[in-house]
Amino acid sequence: MDFPGPHAHVSAGHSYGHSGPNGAGKSTLLNTLSGQLLPSAGTLAYEHQGQQIPVEEVPAYLAYAAPYLELIEELTLTELLQFHIRFKPLRSGFTPEKLISLMYLEKSRHKLVRDFSSGMKQRLKLALALYAEAPSYCSMSPLPTSTAPE
Repeated sequence: MDFPGPHAHVSAGHSYGHSGPNGAGKSTLLNTLSGQLLPSAGTLAYEHQGQQIPVEEVPAYLAYAAPYLELIEELTLTELLQFHIRFKPLRSGFTPEKLISLMYLEKSRHKLVRDFSSGMKQRLKLALALYAEAPSYCSMSPLPTSTAPE
């Protein structure tokens, strides 16, 4: 996969968008930038507060949400949140209970994630990323068909 331009700089505190038709490489680009895929050519350099970050440490600095990410569906919502925060803590002032409330999922706290609707799963994925203790956030959100560029 070739990405345009010899150099690109993505800075904290800014929002970036990337659109294109199916198969254009949007997911591949996001997976590469997030350190989940290594580039086949060229290099990526990661930096936080002036310090270089090795690619294997990038996930600690990044919260990531995408429709195709899997959730552990054999767990209840409460169990999944407890498991998740062992690896990616929540931002200061947030608890699993507060997150459940923010997602309007109080009645589903003991429900298996496999029994969630697709909308509930998407809400959970977004909340896990948005409320994670991480300096950067990446999201893969498809545009509604009526607004998608052709």
